[in-house]
Amino acid sequence: MNLVNSIAVTDAVAKSILDGAPDAVIVVNGDGRILYSNRQVDDLFGYASGALLGETVEVLVPAWLRGSHAGHRRGYQSAPRTRAMGMLGEPLFAARCDGSVFPVEISLSPIQTPDGSLVSCTIRDVSARVSIEHEVRQKDIELEKAAAKDRFLASMSHELRTPLNAIVGFATMLQMGVDGSLNAAQTEQLQKIERSGNYLLQLISQLLDLGAVGAGRIQATPEPVDLGELVDLVVSMLAPKADAKGLALRSRLNCETKTWCTDRRALTQILVNLDDNAIKFTEAGSVDITVNLLSERNLIEQIEIQVEDTGIGIAPDDMDQIFDLFFQEEPGQDFQGVGIGLHLCQELASVLGGRIEAASERSVGSRFSLRIPELVEG
Repeated sequence: MNLVNSIAVTDAVAKSILDGAPDAVIVVNGDGRILYSNRQVDDLFGYASGALLGETVEVLVPAWLRGSHAGHRRGYQSAPRTRAMGMLGEPLFAARCDGSVFPVEISLSPIQTPDGSLVSCTIRDVSARVSIEHEVRQKDIELEKAAAKDRFLASMSHELRTPLNAIVGFATMLQMGVDGSLNAAQTEQLQKIERSGNYLLQLISQLLDLGAVGAGRIQATPEPVDLGELVDLVVSMLAPKADAKGLALRSRLNCETKTWCTDRRALTQILVNLDDNAIKFTEAGSVDITVNLLSERNLIEQIEIQVEDTGIGIAPDDMDQIFDLFFQEEPGQDFQGVGIGLHLCQELASVLGGRIEAASERSVGSRFSLRIPELVEG
């Protein structure tokens, strides 16, 4: 391509080629004046066609960089050499007609003409690439923070559980009369220590599981689960709490399906949390666990496990918030909790491909319904 002709006599073919180039191209003289700019320059910088001709190239540079850019330009023109696109490593900055600044990469090519030395400059907008690189760097920082958080939580978990397990263990041993008989007051105090220690252990486990779910580190591990066996396990675990309050803890399987492919640990934790909540907020009556098989119109089957109680119920205004993290209804009431359990249950239900829905009436009771599809094993 004859660049001399494209500048001096505006060769139509050369101009057509440059206007069809994917990048913006300008040609400047030894004084830094723009002698030629293609259509992409006008589009990129927002100028009318031909408006840049005769202007110094610094008009395309942010105001705070124009002084230093003029110095760099003179230094380059004293020893011109070809500079490839992206050779500087870091993007430069350019300014549009409206003053907005954006990152660019440039290539420089010296041109020798009878009228003196010129420089051809190709300009490429790299805003999209820089944005992606920024997002990647931010993600790397987030991952590093998450890894540091994991290490901290693992360390703190060990440091907290070890003394708590010892406290609970010693309280249990003393209640068994290992070091001699106890009076009623002493037994009652040890029971309080044991209950408080177990509550703290449960809270620590919930916090760790919540962090793991939030970071996407808990993935479902499908396996055939005997639903009757699992429900019986949950009932046996929580029966002492229900018995202590005089509550009937009952279960019923309303389906022929006895096994379901799902994640045993996550499903067990959801049911334990839901039933434990039901017992905690029920002073008289019963807590019922019911398993149903549901078929949708498209023949997709789901298991529905309902936990229904005759407890204090939930206020209508609070129903939309009960699965929110740290939400506690009526904090003035004497119920232990920090608002993690239901949120964690919903997160675990999501891991299983389902969700939990709730219905409640004040002073009548609440019903939580977990619906999950069957997962594919392996």
